[in-house]
Amino acid sequence: MLSQLVAIQQNGGIAADTYTLGGVVEALEQRMAQELGKEAAVFMPTGTLGNHLAIRRLCGLKPRAIVQEQSHLYNDTGDCVQQLSGIHMVPLGQGEAFFTMSELEAAVTRSDTGRVSNSVGA
Repeated sequence: MLSQLVAIQQNGGIAADTYTLGGVVEALEQRMAQELGKEAAVFMPTGTLGNHLAIRRLCGLKPRAIVQEQSHLYNDTGDCVQQLSGIHMVPLGQGEAFFTMSELEAAVTRSDTGRVSNSVGA
């Protein structure tokens, strides 16, 4: 398989990249940015990685993120957000596909006014 990719690259079929710099990945990012009318775009190989990085960016230095209890991010990512970014997900709406505004307000208040303040970032 690798030899086939090398042959395609050498015959001008694809441009090589180094850790997503240059090559087909950069071309994809530039094309998507153009199509979306944006200055730049970043390719994420999985939705899980994209979701994780979005939560991390939104939280900044705040250690908690509110999520739906039924969400993919909470149930199917192997605790990657907690393990890799130190952000603890607070699940709301147990058994439902949504949570209420009162649940959200209560969770934020608990996080901010508990014995130890752990602010919600996302």
